Amino acid sequence: MRDRYAPRKPIWMTETGYDSAGPFGTTEAIQAARLPRVVMLCLAYGIEKVFVYRESGSTPAMHACSGVLRDDFSRKPSMVYPGHSHPATARGPWRRTADAAPGPNVWLLEWNVGDRPLLTA
Repeated sequence: MRDRYAPRKPIWMTETGYDSAGPFGTTEAIQAARLPRVVMLCLAYGIEKVFVYRESGSTPAMHACSGVLRDDFSRKPSMVYPGHSHPATARGPWRRTADAAPGPNVWLLEWNVGDRPLLTA
């Protein structure tokens, strides 16, 4: 629909993340594993910008723990990802290298970052 009616209009994912406690939550370790994956896949499929739902929160309540910082502003394991080189810095073509993956549930994507390749899993 976007390509038909507004072909140059960017698509943004304005609210994503993983709750690390509370009634819908998981663990901080699983949050740290899933957050880079959702960002990587969004960018790989043409989403121009991806925003994490919350910057901080660790009190168990509905979606209140989705941030990358705890209530005391200490870093959760998921905070490591946004601060390092990742596909958000990559533009241009990418390719899925399924043949090199150790199994069907592992996606390896090769990106172009300047004149260097970046492999994400």
